[in-house]
Amino acid sequence: MTIIMNGIHRKNLFSSMKSVGVYVPEESKYRVLCECLPWVELAEVANRHRSKRLDIHRGAPLNLRLHLGAYIVQTMDGLTDRK
Repeated sequence: MTIIMNGIHRKNLFSSMKSVGVYVPEESKYRVLCECLPWVELAEVANRHRSKRLDIHRGAPLNLRLHLGAYIVQTMDGLTDRK
C-alpha cells in the first residue's frame, strides 16, 4: 500500500493567515432566526432533558448554543449528521 505524505511536515498550514471574514446577508433565514430565538430558554430546556440521560456537569464542557444551532439547522433543512 502506498501512502502519499506530501506536505504532511509543513509546520503551520495557516501561519500567513491573519483573519477570515464571512458575510451573511441580513435577510438570511439563519441570521433572522439567530436573532429572534430565546437562546437562554432553549438551553434550559435542553439541559433539563440532557440531565435525565447523563450527568451534564461531568466531562468536557459543551458549547450548547453551537449544538442547538446545528440541530435547528439540520431540522430546518432536512440534513443528517453526515451532511
